[in-house]
Amino acid sequence: GISSRFSATLEQTMLYVAMPLEENATPKYVLRTSESIDSVTSVLGFAKRDIVLAGCIAALITAIISLGIIHKVSMPIEDIRMSAQLIARGKLDTRIPVPSKGDIRELAEAINDMAEQLKSRLKEQMRQKNERNAILSSMLEGVIALDNNQAVIWMNDAARELLSISGQVDGAYIHEVQRHSRLVADRKSVV
Repeated sequence: GISSRFSATLEQTMLYVAMPLEENATPKYVLRTSESIDSVTSVLGFAKRDIVLAGCIAALITAIISLGIIHKVSMPIEDIRMSAQLIARGKLDTRIPVPSKGDIRELAEAINDMAEQLKSRLKEQMRQKNERNAILSSMLEGVIALDNNQAVIWMNDAARELLSISGQVDGAYIHEVQRHSRLVADRKSVV
């Protein structure tokens, strides 16, 4: 059994514990021990302190590990964000570092492929534009390209000379750059 009572001899509260010692399932002896409640309380206090300290250390270790994992996950995402901004600004040679595995790897590869395709398409468009400009510039006939609002997109030198236009006219409306009566009277025929 267990009992706690004040010991007049020791002049303090004591905790008594008695336990039978069995031999062949028959109790032969009784082991009795006692301890001061103050020492038990002191041991429990130390145990509580140690448990709280161990909990704090475990929480700190968990926080450090979590920060490491977050950093490991967020750094590739930050690299992708910065590289995508550079690509959006026209730096199409920028490539995103590709992680060794995971969904972020697939995202990085997809953005790199997109940048490469965009670079190829822009290169092809530039080649076609240069080819078109070379053909139209070498024509003896005057050629004027207008958008749907009758603003000048492009004009070759023969058209400039024919209409006596000098200077930059891209983006200006045709009736602003030339007052030729047929052009001004019937703008819809100039498409």
